Amino acid sequence: MLLLGVGTGRMPAMAQSNAVPAATPRLPCVILIVADGLGYGDLGCYGQKAVATPHLDALAKDGVRFSDFHAGGTSDMTARASLMTGQDAAATTGLRARTLAERLKTAGYVTGFIGYWGLGEFHSSNAPQRRGFDVVVAYGDRQHAWDLYAGHLFRKDPRSGFEGRVPLVGNPHGAENAYLPDLLTQAAVRFCRLNEPKRLNSYRPFFLMLSYPVPAAVVAQSGPVPEVEASAGREWTSTQKDRANAIGRLDQNVGELLDELEKRGMDLNTLVFITSALGPVGQAPSDLRLFGSTGPFILGDQPLAEGRLRVPLIVRWPFWMKTGRASDLLLTGTDIVPTVLEAARVDVPEALDGISFLPTLQGQAQTNRHEYLIWQALADDGRTDVAVRQGQWKGVQTGTEQSWQLFDLAADPGEQTDLAKQRPELLEELKAKLPKRPGNGAHSSGASEASHVVPAG
Repeated sequence: MLLLGVGTGRMPAMAQSNAVPAATPRLPCVILIVADGLGYGDLGCYGQKAVATPHLDALAKDGVRFSDFHAGGTSDMTARASLMTGQDAAATTGLRARTLAERLKTAGYVTGFIGYWGLGEFHSSNAPQRRGFDVVVAYGDRQHAWDLYAGHLFRKDPRSGFEGRVPLVGNPHGAENAYLPDLLTQAAVRFCRLNEPKRLNSYRPFFLMLSYPVPAAVVAQSGPVPEVEASAGREWTSTQKDRANAIGRLDQNVGELLDELEKRGMDLNTLVFITSALGPVGQAPSDLRLFGSTGPFILGDQPLAEGRLRVPLIVRWPFWMKTGRASDLLLTGTDIVPTVLEAARVDVPEALDGISFLPTLQGQAQTNRHEYLIWQALADDGRTDVAVRQGQWKGVQTGTEQSWQLFDLAADPGEQTDLAKQRPELLEELKAKLPKRPGNGAHSSGASEASHVVPAG
């Protein structure tokens, strides 16, 4: 081009400027950490006093802590499916939409899943290795993942071509030598080390989903949890000590992974999320009250209780984010996928039910928001219970008579005072949000949840 310019008497525009061309930003690595049954109040940065969580508190200090983030479904499977697909209508029999891993692979990401999958057995079409994940070290169902000293796991290794069941040498014949969350952390550290973006691999980014079965797994009492300082000398029951130890050990595990990122200089351009699939379920109320696990919200013994739906969310991305902030933006599990896609500069499909909250992460104006959220739970007797959330108001329809209750979450986060009779106009406004169908006027599928997005303002 330079020779051509001399010969014609014209110089290319690039040759006329001394400006240095702007470098194309490298795509971020993404790590999504999901704990099973971690409550809104289980971390120090959310008010926990009994158990120290210094690494997760530091993560919040360096990132953004969200106070109004909710599970995307009322069951373990639908909540996890919403995190993986960005869609509400997740069937209880599997995934109906493309996963985040499948979408990121189109942008050149190498993908890994480590931990508890919960969305399909490994021989099924919904197994993680068939839904976009290159590397898999996992357990397909909760029963096996809740065995804290499991004897085997499923592994897919593209380097060797191996795919199948692998025994854990530390736990032969029921031995309890290798604590499962520690093994998952080691696998995650190894994944980051082997897939570090660098010149040799053209700075290829990775997406890692790390799914811990704790603290929920302690209810199975499937082996001792390594002791942390929080439980030493406490006059607690064994289950209470196990829960405290599980949360403290989870904090240490996450800290180990974050240290690896920092050691390799990967921390600045790695987008890290930590959240929970659902709040605490199936645990003794006295244990949850001891730790304040659901914060100010009602305990999660009912599928639509705020203590089950409201979960922690911390996000850190030092290179591109304003840090040390808290946000009360109303969000749900469906919002993770569009946020990651936008950060990875992948087109966000209009069919997704979630919104990207990347502007909030970067301290910019949020141009769209959820006007309201809807959750549904299919009860054992076949009825469909419904909750509608708009602003500070939450309407709940439960019980055999399908009666409605209305709560002001700003003044009554524990959902103790029913205002349905005092504010009938508000309740009718919430009920009007439900899509109509013959029968009970709710969704066409009792297993789905929905949200409605409107521009901010």
